[in-house]
Parts: sequence; structure tokens; C-alpha cells
Amino acid sequence: MITPKDRDLVDFLMSATEQGTLRWEATADPHRFTVALRGEYSADIVLNPNGPDYLELRDAEGDVILGINQGEYQRMASLFQLARRSAYNVDKAIDEILGLKPAEEEADKPKGGSPITDEDIPF
Repeated sequence: MITPKDRDLVDFLMSATEQGTLRWEATADPHRFTVALRGEYSADIVLNPNGPDYLELRDAEGDVILGINQGEYQRMASLFQLARRSAYNVDKAIDEILGLKPAEEEADKPKGGSPITDEDIPF
């Protein structure tokens, strides 16, 4: 049985992944992605070809302390897709293909057009 807090956890994982504050990692299983949470917990999202996708929340010892499947909360399929995009840096790959610069590079670029040179710095 899924509780409102369980839904909040899935919603948090989705939101933080979309914002880029959570970074999922690929595992040896191409249908499983994992993320560390607060140093003490981790979550795995699993695409289950034989049934509904599911999320496992694990404690520091690696024990599963919560399991949620897609049948209990439909957003699980979206979470799997977001986790895969995060783990494989899909947005960065698309930016490279399209010739776009990542947002953090644009932020580092000096404003005003020309780059700063040694002659611009008074000594």
C-alpha cells in the first residue's frame, strides 16, 4: 500500500532530477539506475520487463526499506525515463549534437562580447 509520503518521495525524486540536483548513475543492469540520497540512503529505479517498474529505497546497509511499483503510482515510468536521461547525460549529448553550449559554460562567459585578456588586467 502506497502512502502520501511515498508519493511525496517519488515527486521529490522527479523534481530534483528535472532540476539537476540529483544525479542518477547507471548500474551493471541496463534496466536499473541508482542515486545516493543524503549520504545514508539510496534509491534504485528499475524497468521491469516482466511487470510494473518499481522503486526501491535502501538504507546505509543496503537493505530495502521501501518498495513502490508503477501499479501503485503511475509516475514511476516517468521517473525511470528521467533517471536514464540523468545517468547518460542525454541533455548534454543533445546540446553537443545541436552545437549548443551548456548553461554553465554560458554563465562563465564574460559579458560584452570580447574575452578578457592580460592587457585588460591592471598591474
